Amino acid sequence: MLIGVPHGTLMAGFNEAPPQTNMHSSFRSIGLPELVILFLIALILFGPRAFGPGGPFSK
Repeated sequence: MLIGVPHGTLMAGFNEAPPQTNMHSSFRSIGLPELVILFLIALILFGPRAFGPGGPFSK
């Protein structure tokens, strides 16, 4: 339900339906600000080592 804002614009991330060209397909319903907030919360809870080797978020 976009109101006069097509996909691909800078405001697409703040609408109800962000564009499907996000980094991961499971984050299609989450905008970039929410991802930043979740990353900061995880960084505070788990510490910087959580994103390093052997951490729960390591790839």
